[in-house]
Amino acid sequence: MSRSWYFTSKELEHNSPSRRDDITVVKESKLRSLYCSHIQNVGQNLRLPHLTIATAIMLCHRFYARQSHAKNCWHTVASACVLLASKVQDTPRSLKDVVYVVYGREIEDRIAEMTKKYKIKNPHDVRECDKVTKTREELLKREKRELIMAAERLVLKTIGFDLDVELPYKALAAALKRFTSDEAPGLAEVAWSLVEEWLKTSLCLQYKPRYIAVGSVVVAARVLKLKLPAGEKWLEELGILPEVLDEVVRWMQSKICKQKTKETIRVVSFYEIISCRPLDSKA
Repeated sequence: MSRSWYFTSKELEHNSPSRRDDITVVKESKLRSLYCSHIQNVGQNLRLPHLTIATAIMLCHRFYARQSHAKNCWHTVASACVLLASKVQDTPRSLKDVVYVVYGREIEDRIAEMTKKYKIKNPHDVRECDKVTKTREELLKREKRELIMAAERLVLKTIGFDLDVELPYKALAAALKRFTSDEAPGLAEVAWSLVEEWLKTSLCLQYKPRYIAVGSVVVAARVLKLKLPAGEKWLEELGILPEVLDEVVRWMQSKICKQKTKETIRVVSFYEIISCRPLDSKA
């Protein structure tokens, strides 16, 4: 992934395009959550592989790192990102299918509403009504197809046609190989769950995927009160700088909520975690 896709927290929180249009950090975070959920739902309905859905989310993150939410409807952009990601990951879905999944209910409701207003007095009126509604339905579908195609072109232009998307899953698998299921019961499941959560945040626009993967393993180990490998050699083998990992781990701990961990954990340094000192929790 190009260096141009990594930003500082200051750039994302204070100087983003949305911020210049008076959209707050909190509001943008909510919009980010909405488009991630939308992409996940559409992807699942299209039976897209998990990697394709994750790629669509990353493409949407990239778009809004350079474009404002105030000027670009997240629903349309996110839908276009699903279509684009399906091509990037060689799991193509037709534009027709995407339109059906995204706008099918809306089109059906609009046609039903129009039909109710149509006054039917004889059999000829029934045929005429069917003809009109069918024509209107085709026009609506064409309108939505053109909308998504235009959004797809804008996404491509905005990201400079850079479709090289690196995801954290390979790095996560490599990190988990350092543990056996007997040594670390439940570690893989919790770490995977954390990676999924961070993918929906701005963290993946601040740090390389391997840091998100290893950071998730470290935080998962802390939550489960498991020991990490001694020393820093295993980090070197994974291409991880401890000082950068420390930043990531602190950020992750600060974001973990009560519902996820069943307790509020004290934010500590990565160095404290790896030293295997007692890690007390505070409710």
